[in-house]
Amino acid sequence: MEVILVVKGVVFDINSSSPMLLLKISNEERYLPIWIGLFEAQAIVSKLDNIPTPRPMTHDLLNNLIKGVGLTIEKIVISDLIENTYYAEIHLTKDNQKFVIDSRPSDAVALALRYECNIFAGENLMKKAKFIDISSPPDEKELLRRWLDELDVEILGKYEM
Repeated sequence: MEVILVVKGVVFDINSSSPMLLLKISNEERYLPIWIGLFEAQAIVSKLDNIPTPRPMTHDLLNNLIKGVGLTIEKIVISDLIENTYYAEIHLTKDNQKFVIDSRPSDAVALALRYECNIFAGENLMKKAKFIDISSPPDEKELLRRWLDELDVEILGKYEM
């Protein structure tokens, strides 16, 4: 069974010197961190912060192409975790024909934000991924819960490239 994921933001993990995409299971207190590349982080943050670009970025181009040829993005699915690598799928339709395209989760999320479609966690991902569960927190977890609930660019500082 698939569950809806909500993009909470992108933060910089100082331990790995990499950006981390933070997804939350809708209506739950479980979070999924996915480490991503700098360019993908920039694409996600620019859309979350409504930062205009002078020319279309790659994800804007792909979104325009999808719309231009009459395809519809039905959903994005973060589908699996294999050997510490996350997998995603872009589910497209045109004229009642369905297409599923393999993707990196960061690219799929950047596209989903532009197309404004739902992002789901697939069944395999739900079985394999390590979600951060803060539903019954002791003191340290309560601090994490508040931090995650209030996660926004103003608190964390803008992601700078």
